[in-house]
Parts: sequence; structure tokens; C-alpha cells
Amino acid sequence: MDYNYAYKTNQAVFELTELTLEFCQTNQSYLINDKLANTYINSYYNEQVDNIKELLHHQLKTGRNHKAYLENLLGILEKRIEWLHKMKYKSVDFFNNCSIKTIPSSYFPPVGTSNKISFKNFLNDSIVPNSQEQKVLWFLQSYEEEFNHYENKLDFEKGLVLYVMSLYKRALSILCNYVKTIYEQVDFIDFNKLSNELLSETNPRQKKERNCNINLDKKSVAHLFRILLEEDFLVFDELNEANNRLELKRFVENNFNYQNTKKERLPIKSFNREYSEVSSPSSPEVKKHKEFIDKLILMLQARKNKIKD
Repeated sequence: MDYNYAYKTNQAVFELTELTLEFCQTNQSYLINDKLANTYINSYYNEQVDNIKELLHHQLKTGRNHKAYLENLLGILEKRIEWLHKMKYKSVDFFNNCSIKTIPSSYFPPVGTSNKISFKNFLNDSIVPNSQEQKVLWFLQSYEEEFNHYENKLDFEKGLVLYVMSLYKRALSILCNYVKTIYEQVDFIDFNKLSNELLSETNPRQKKERNCNINLDKKSVAHLFRILLEEDFLVFDELNEANNRLELKRFVENNFNYQNTKKERLPIKSFNREYSEVSSPSSPEVKKHKEFIDKLILMLQARKNKIKD
């Protein structure tokens, strides 16, 4: 059995941080590390990160000079994260800033690497509800204006690349924070006695016991958060408006319950449709949004009148 965990960990980190982006003329698609962009929509990066954590655990139990070793890993991860920010990975500018090699038309991608998310499914709106593909759809919808409302397959493929870059950045950040937490406590940890479960606990996670309840129906929640976002009371991404909206939707879905017509509190598992509808320039929704604002003004005015000078 090979116990050279330092080499294995280094190799796994190298594979994670190595990034090549190519454009295939044959089918007008992008390849990331020789894989079509739409093959990354599931748990590819998560699996890589979990594998590195496992290898790192064994390395820390059997290796030496932990502080120097962890510091080197941090440098590698932080350098790649810094590069992503420099390339503006959240923006369409990414395709101008990043070096993209064009593959000759004679090249054909490997058979069987295409996943469920496709331009045809996207156009036909045939994505399965509450699936991983739907999460990709929501992301793509937040970039509709930047990519000309996906009038052609190339715009769709570029949207997929930005989605993969967002997954990639998230995975790198999770691993970087994990390593950093261990690094900051390295002088106080006895790695020889440390179990895999205890090592995982060195990366603190908040356990969410409950969501916040909002005494509004789902559509009214959308009206409320539209106001909070557009008036800059809530800001998730100051540089990218599309990503700012996307992060708001995720925040609401992960943290709030709404109230249905039976006064039951239910988690907001999907919020994209309601938010898109209240943000629509169509006349019915504009009228409803104004009505919501009027109710809010009356409530605030009544509250103001109750406050003594």
C-alpha cells in the first residue's frame, strides 16, 4: 500500500487548480480541462474537494512540518482564487480576459460526455423541476441580458462556462477556508490522535436550526425583496447585478418560510418564478407591485404616527 500521502495530496490539489479552457469549433462548445462544460453541473468539484480533505487528513497524521506544508497549500489555492477574480469570472469579460485555445474543426469531443442540460432543453423549457439542471437554468436566466437572451447556442455555452466557474470558485474557497482553519490552529492540534470526524470539526459550520418566518404569501415575499434589493438595502454582489439577483434568490430559498392561504408556514424551496414575475415590466405585475408599495407606505406611516417625538 502506498502511504505517500503528501505526494497524493499535492497531486490532487494540482489537478484541482490546473485549469485549461478551450473552444471546440466542431460543435460550438467550450471544454474545461478536456471535459464539455455541461458535464460539470453536478458534484464534480465537490468530489474533488472531499477527496483532498481525506488525503490531507492522512498526510497530517503521518507527515511532518505541518505549518509549512499547510502554508504552501494555502498559497496554491489563494493564487488560483486571485486569478479567477482577476479574470472577472462572474462577468462576460471573462472570455476576453482569459486565454482560450481554439480546437481545430477536425476534433470531436469524446462520446458520452454530454449531460442533461442542453441548448435544446433550455429553449424548450423542458428542464425537470427541482433538479440540478434547474439550478443551472436559474443561473442562466440571471445572465439573459448579458448573453443576448440566448439567441444562439454560443451564448448558451458561454453562460454554462460562467456557471462552472462559479462552482469552481466556490469549491476552491471551501477548501481554502478548510486549510486556513487548520493552519491557524496547527500549534494546538495533536494530529496523531486526531480522527477524521474531529478534523472535519476544525472547520466550523453553523448549524441552521430553523428558517425565518415571513407572514406574507410567496408573491408578496418577492415584492418585498425586490424593493430591498433594488433600493440597495440588501447587497450580495456589488460588482455584478445579475449575480446580485441570483444570490438574493438563493438567500431567500435557504433562509425563509412563507405563509400560504391556509396560514401554514412553508419553506421557500424555489423563488425564481415569483421574483421574475414581480420584476416583469408587464402591466398586471406593475400594478400589483404599486399596490404592495402603497400597503407598505401605509404601514410605515402608521408606525411613524405611533412614535412620540
